[in-house]
Amino acid sequence: GKSYYYSCDEEQFIPKLKDNIITMLETFTGVEKEKIPMQIDSVKTKKTVTYAFGSNITANLGIYKISSDPMFLNLLYKLGIGSRRSEGFGMFEIVG
Repeated sequence: GKSYYYSCDEEQFIPKLKDNIITMLETFTGVEKEKIPMQIDSVKTKKTVTYAFGSNITANLGIYKISSDPMFLNLLYKLGIGSRRSEGFGMFEIVG
């Protein structure tokens, strides 16, 4: 199968993003999914397309409010969020 990437204008985007983040945190920390507190809200987002590695890739840019335990937030900051992190995507910065 082919991978499906959700864009921020789809209803399932935030639930899928949250599930992917929690699964990643479970893998890296060993903490069970049910014990990882996570709240994600979309503040201002937009869908874009970028050309990388020989193909067009749909990406999501914007401001998201993420609430969780500081340990998990720190790990996310170091690892990145979403798919294709090893290709330079998924980086974010913390704003006031």
